[in-house]
Amino acid sequence: LALSCERLAEEFPEARMRREYDWVKNPQDRNIQEMGKVQWASQVETGEDAADRLRQDPEAPPFAPFYWGVREHRQGDIGSKKVVKRIRQL
Repeated sequence: LALSCERLAEEFPEARMRREYDWVKNPQDRNIQEMGKVQWASQVETGEDAADRLRQDPEAPPFAPFYWGVREHRQGDIGSKKVVKRIRQL
């Protein structure tokens, strides 16, 4: 099942995810981005240590992707029980 970012935001507006390489703004690596606020889909940020990552691997993408850790649902921060139930139905 392949869904665009915009479609994910539409299907799971109350879900939460996080940006990777975001240790300064989100040092606890929590899922703080609300998926339904779809502006995240067009944001372009390099994330922390981008220059170091590119030195280590010049072909690495310089941008900090969003991560929706659905397998981590037991931590309780990807969304409500309703979100988890809908994910399991996919």
